[in-house]
Amino acid sequence: MTRKDAGSFEFTLTIISEDLERTITDQRYDARTTGTATSPPLSPEPLMVTDGRFNLFVDDPGDPRRKRMWYRMHLSDVDGKLMYFEGFKDIHDDPGVDIWRDTTTLYITLFDGQDDRAPVMAKGILRIRPRDFARQLTTMQAMNASSVKEALEAKAKFGAYFARSLHEVYGALLV
Repeated sequence: MTRKDAGSFEFTLTIISEDLERTITDQRYDARTTGTATSPPLSPEPLMVTDGRFNLFVDDPGDPRRKRMWYRMHLSDVDGKLMYFEGFKDIHDDPGVDIWRDTTTLYITLFDGQDDRAPVMAKGILRIRPRDFARQLTTMQAMNASSVKEALEAKAKFGAYFARSLHEVYGALLV
């Protein structure tokens, strides 16, 4: 993270989609996020995530082969100080094999206030380590499924959507 007293920033989020169909068909559908963030330069205690929203594979209007994953949330410290977090992953095919870097690199901006009109506190780049990514895959659940079969079908449907979306960007690289 870049700022005068640069330091670490980590978060653990739970992304909750109430509607799998809307998640995979409507780029404007906001999945909810909850969780915590830690950043010693900002707060000695964990920051609480509130009003978190996530959008998966949003088309770039200027480039049909480019997509973004958007993260937006409020963060608050134990004293109630409010910060606004905005981040995106830039999914695009450029020279070289970069699918891992694109899908695990999050560009973030932290604002000192309620929204993105507040002064910028910090900017940075977060990267998911392979072991954290592997752990992340084990946490995916299909809530409210009526059976194990239905839960597996929902996970498979989401996985197929994810793979298809990456194929739209990276094409033959994924064949």
